[in-house]
Amino acid sequence: MTWNFWRSKSCAFALFAGSAFALSLSIAPAEAQKAEPCIAGSWELTGPLAHTGLAGKEPAFLASLGTGIMLDTRDNEFTPHQGVFYQVGVLGTKGSAERVAYGEASAAVKQAVLNGAVLTSAVGTTVSYSTLDNPRDPHDGLRAEVRQDVAGLGGGVDFLRSTGDVRYYKSFGDGAVAMTRVQSGTIAPYGGQTLPLTSSFFGGPALVRGFAPNGFGPRDLTAGTSMDNIGGSSYWATTAQLTAPIPGLPPEVALKGAFFADAASLWGYRGATSFPALSQSLNVADSRKIRASVGASLIWDSPLGALHVDYALPVSKTNYDITQRLSFGAGPF
Repeated sequence: MTWNFWRSKSCAFALFAGSAFALSLSIAPAEAQKAEPCIAGSWELTGPLAHTGLAGKEPAFLASLGTGIMLDTRDNEFTPHQGVFYQVGVLGTKGSAERVAYGEASAAVKQAVLNGAVLTSAVGTTVSYSTLDNPRDPHDGLRAEVRQDVAGLGGGVDFLRSTGDVRYYKSFGDGAVAMTRVQSGTIAPYGGQTLPLTSSFFGGPALVRGFAPNGFGPRDLTAGTSMDNIGGSSYWATTAQLTAPIPGLPPEVALKGAFFADAASLWGYRGATSFPALSQSLNVADSRKIRASVGASLIWDSPLGALHVDYALPVSKTNYDITQRLSFGAGPF
């Protein structure tokens, strides 16, 4: 889940999303010079990743904490902008000692817990383009963003990561708005490394509503374990949604309804498959099968931004995915 409060010509304190959720907050000066670059401090907190097993075992949690700076040359929210950022973070794990001691967790999760905190140093670029009529409540326009990160400038993690997100809005009058969205991403370790669990992508309701957090993607199906999601290296996702005011309600109530269809695939486990220190290995299920759902949302345009309740019915999944039909969120999907 991501809350974005980007404002034009602002210095932003941002929480960069990795595999779970993120919070972005910006501070917009009352008098800012047009096109004046701003340099802002940033920090990140990613988690929980909740590696919930099929049998409802106690989840293990992963967390990261970092700091960095971002140079943003955007002059306003209606024109293209680009940014360059540098981050240093510490990736760590918080696992249940009981799960590890009794062997319920996947060997990949156990090893991440035993490894402890890992220093990650990354530099990257973000290029965005927007023609939205209203960034907070868009009715017409396009927004596209491409981000590329390189980790390995110091620290203990080396990878290349690219992500993209494109949304198109079209108004049909009387408050009805159609939205289509396409997302994709890939991450690849280099220098002979495997991909750390904490740097992988995890499939959930941010990609396809109707699935639990970390509900789909590569999974360790080793018997006798909690069959944790162990993350993938590539994904794509697409969404079609129609939003409209609820008939009979006055505009000041600010309630809308929506119908949607989501589809995605997440695959490509790039981590270790054997762990000599634990005398264990993985039985990885890594399917490119398309996960899809259809559903409806109730959206309230609150003073703090959009809040929504989603009910989704998965129509395509594997037998080891974890579903969650009802979910809550903030901000636009």
